[in-house]
Amino acid sequence: MITMLIIIGVVLLLGAVFGLAFSITGAVLTACFWVLKLPIVLVMWAIGVVCCCTILLIPLGLLLFKTGSAMLIC
Repeated sequence: MITMLIIIGVVLLLGAVFGLAFSITGAVLTACFWVLKLPIVLVMWAIGVVCCCTILLIPLGLLLFKTGSAMLIC
């Protein structure tokens, strides 16, 4: 009877440790992907500003702003 309680306790403890490790790993990977996406978004916004300075390329500049914002949010 005591052995079964010890086994259940160990399983619960391992489940908690693995659950915490899974959450931390997910947070770290999310932060890494966000850090990789940020320079791309900033370049898209910069090109969008340059395109918005010329009258003919305003639609392209607005499209770059929208696409960059969508990349940053998702």
